[in-house]
Amino acid sequence: MTQLQIVIDDLTVLTLNETFQYLPDPTFQISNETARALESGGVTLTIRGEGFNNVGEITVERVDEPCSVPEDTSAVCETPSKIQIQQNNQTVRVYFDGIILQVIIEYVDDPTFERFSNVLEYDKESPIQIKGRNILNLARREDYSVHIGLDGKCIITDIDMLFITCLPPKSVPRTNKTDVDTVHVIVEVIKIMAYIGDMQYTKDDNNFSLIVGLLIGGLVISVIIGISAISILRRQKKRAVEKCKMEMSEGLSERRANLRNGDELEHIEEDEMTYCEINPDDELQSNTNKNIHQDVNDGYEDLAHRSQKDPYNRLHQESADTGVGDMTNVDTRTEDLSASGYMKNVDTRTEDLSASGYMKNVDTRTEDLSASGCMNLKS
Repeated sequence: MTQLQIVIDDLTVLTLNETFQYLPDPTFQISNETARALESGGVTLTIRGEGFNNVGEITVERVDEPCSVPEDTSAVCETPSKIQIQQNNQTVRVYFDGIILQVIIEYVDDPTFERFSNVLEYDKESPIQIKGRNILNLARREDYSVHIGLDGKCIITDIDMLFITCLPPKSVPRTNKTDVDTVHVIVEVIKIMAYIGDMQYTKDDNNFSLIVGLLIGGLVISVIIGISAISILRRQKKRAVEKCKMEMSEGLSERRANLRNGDELEHIEEDEMTYCEINPDDELQSNTNKNIHQDVNDGYEDLAHRSQKDPYNRLHQESADTGVGDMTNVDTRTEDLSASGYMKNVDTRTEDLSASGYMKNVDTRTEDLSASGCMNLKS
């Protein structure tokens, strides 16, 4: 601790009544690796050591901004630009108050970018691509930014040594151009500001948007109609199946009923057909051809045992009521013929019977059978 006295031009002497303290000088850790920087400068240079907090200010030659001291053991500085007339490896002095630290820096080429050949037309949808060289040479992705117009930012989606891909804003940023739809594109990396060219936002095509909208609307309507049609067809098919099942059930029930009725009718028809199939003409012819005489009443006795509703019984009853007198006359005439000697043989009796009208009665019975409907049942 000592007292400070200041003398100006040997005439003015100022004495500081306060005391001050001397602190130890900072020390440095010298690295064997050579620091690297871009020719334009601005790359971060980190110096490590001790006692950096004892220094009032740390500065680098040809750099305006002083170094930052995040902690007592390190100082973060910015590298100056390269002196063009010197080699790539240059010595840079760093000042720690009265102490000077000399640092050797190797300078490398700055990133370069190709300008647009013409005004780039932007469709407000696609990303743009910027070509260049040495893009990631000592520069990191976070060191880059692409400016669109006065206040627009192009969001970087991909970056490598040769290309930068970014997505501009969809709305037109502010511009200092005469055409409000035209903006400039600038790439910034560390201390480099590279003008790439102008980009023009294309105007909205209302017709195209309208067509796209109509197509989308038509597609949606088609899908809705298709779904509705499928639903309706399924319902109709289901109803048709149910109706078919109902009709089949009703038809089956009706068929069963008809089968029951048909069995009864068939039983009745079989009984009636048994009698209807008798052909009186055939029966008469077969009896006539026989050499022996048969009684005309033979065969009708069995009919008496049949149902009263049978056509033969009805015919027999009517004949019995109306033809009793005829049968008596036939018998009387037959006796007279026998007494007179005319009944010599069976054939003569047959002829007499025909002459007396008995055969006519047989034919009449045949006609009555046909009229009664029995012959019709046979046909």
